[in-house]
Amino acid sequence: MWFALALTTLAGIATVIGAVLATTRRLQSRAALAVALGFSAGALVYVSMTDILAKSLSAFSELYTATAAYGLMATAFFVGIIAMVAIDRFIPTDINPDDQEGVEYKRSRIKRKLLHSGVFIGVALCLHNFPEGFLVFMTALDDPTVGVAIAVALAIHNIPEGIAIAAPLYAATKDKFKSIALAGLTGLAEPVGALVGYLLLRDYLTPELFGWVFGIVAGMMVCICVNELLPAAHRFETKQRQTSYGFIAGMAVLATSITFLQ
Repeated sequence: MWFALALTTLAGIATVIGAVLATTRRLQSRAALAVALGFSAGALVYVSMTDILAKSLSAFSELYTATAAYGLMATAFFVGIIAMVAIDRFIPTDINPDDQEGVEYKRSRIKRKLLHSGVFIGVALCLHNFPEGFLVFMTALDDPTVGVAIAVALAIHNIPEGIAIAAPLYAATKDKFKSIALAGLTGLAEPVGALVGYLLLRDYLTPELFGWVFGIVAGMMVCICVNELLPAAHRFETKQRQTSYGFIAGMAVLATSITFLQ
């Protein structure tokens, strides 16, 4: 459990790296971020579709026929997608970091809104990061190797999120410490979400619950890739196909690592 929680915490506080980049402009590389985000998306899609959904199907198969088990797995997958879309819709576009990644902060309206809506932003990001933390934690709890892969991929995702949070705050206040600290605090929502989810569900960890959890986790991760990582990667691109190359590389690396770990 402690290993899973440590992975979740490290993935979450990667927002600090993004905040440092945002407050030290010369360290930013849009091309590298585009490739990294594409890589992260490829890794998450591959592990979700080939490993995590397989765990869901295996868990349901202990209790149901093949047809029913597959149907429940598919249902859980789409429940995860719907849940992630619903959570994201609670966050207005102009203060949602995932909608701002790769966008230059030149509009004073956005700066003012971010500065004067600190509490709301924190609550909104907690809503967004809670399920991400829970999915890293539960996957690492079941399979530490896959958990590490997912934690690394989500950590890469959290770097531009840190940039999106810290950039407008730093532009308006020139306070590097506060900008970085706020980004770090939002990242800590992930281990908090992991702990809350685990404490609520630990007494009910049956094969059926694992089937639902892994199916929902797979759906959430695919939604994160399609709705957040890939659009953000395209916004960071300096040349065509940087995102595509990163995406393919992410799948290839995950496929290779899982092959050698069998």
